[in-house]
Amino acid sequence: MKTEAEVAHMQRASDIAEAAFQAILPEIKIGNSELTIALELEIAMRRLGAEGMSFPIIAASGPRSSLPHGAPSERLLQEGDFLTLDFGAISGGYCSDMTRTVVLGQPSEKQQEIYRIVLEAQLQAQAAVHPGMKGSELDKVARDIITDAG
Repeated sequence: MKTEAEVAHMQRASDIAEAAFQAILPEIKIGNSELTIALELEIAMRRLGAEGMSFPIIAASGPRSSLPHGAPSERLLQEGDFLTLDFGAISGGYCSDMTRTVVLGQPSEKQQEIYRIVLEAQLQAQAAVHPGMKGSELDKVARDIITDAG
């Protein structure tokens, strides 16, 4: 059981990460590199009071966007790219973990379809979760929706 202070630190860590993401959205533009975006995100989290990063920031775009642990590279963001960011802040020794994916420019029909499938998987998993459920069971709920969609 977490104390109120511990819960407050967890919430603050999440709030810092979310605020930092919102702050750097204008920097997510064609021509900037994955590395630039990751550095801007770290700077923003530190300015907002993060004690550190929960883990090294993942920034992966275009053909790299589905890499599970894509370290930021010098790859420049291009029109139509997915950019996946995985990041978190530390507050009071507690870590947040947040993943956000954006499209540069207008999303294609295929990208919109991928979004709808992933959203449906997430919503179904949220609806299915219950105390005592194994993580592998919950993963299967979401994964089956994605697999069935092709």
